[in-house]
Amino acid sequence: MNENTPGTPANRAVWDAWRSEIQAIGVTNPLITYDFDAFCQIDLDRAHPGGMAQFVSTGSSPLSNLVRDPLAFSKALAAAKRIDGKTHKLRDHFGIETCFIAAGLIGLEADGFDLRMPILLWPIKLIRTADDYEVRQNGAPLVNPALLDNLEVCYGINLNEGDLLSKIQPRSDLVPVSLLETLAAALGVKAKAEIKNILALGNFTTVPTQMLNDIKTIDVPLLN
Repeated sequence: MNENTPGTPANRAVWDAWRSEIQAIGVTNPLITYDFDAFCQIDLDRAHPGGMAQFVSTGSSPLSNLVRDPLAFSKALAAAKRIDGKTHKLRDHFGIETCFIAAGLIGLEADGFDLRMPILLWPIKLIRTADDYEVRQNGAPLVNPALLDNLEVCYGINLNEGDLLSKIQPRSDLVPVSLLETLAAALGVKAKAEIKNILALGNFTTVPTQMLNDIKTIDVPLLN
């Protein structure tokens, strides 16, 4: 019989150690402490207006139409190859989908938290063509779960993912102004949040956050 009941120090120490191991997966989680990296990300916030209009309205665009400056396209193409390679590697070996556009950003550093969290994740499929890539939307967006968790932990703010996603209209901006306004209103005077628009194509995963959410409670009879 296990004398360590739920919440006792012995069980808690093991539980916390597991959570620490999960938090360390990937070393740095860009969905929690985001920084743009031109080596393995593509800044679509600076995309050509015509190319972005096509991408938003049709859900697809050649990369060369989004990034039209020859030098900038050369760098974006190199980054796309790295993103595509990592996408296939993680999908083939671990079954994890990681190709997304991170859209919108909330920074809480003014309140002393080392948190810079993307708001939305748009699933993307990169399709290689001769000397280019087709960038295609590959499903509905999702709210960064790490954002929801950290706003609750830091400020006691509970946001509903469905309510936030309802602000997104088909074939409209990837980061609707109404969504940013909803977040600003929810944060109110509780947080000195920096809310801004970003559009970064790269490799991101929600798996570590989902794993942590799966073991939020220590009261698991099988383990006890």
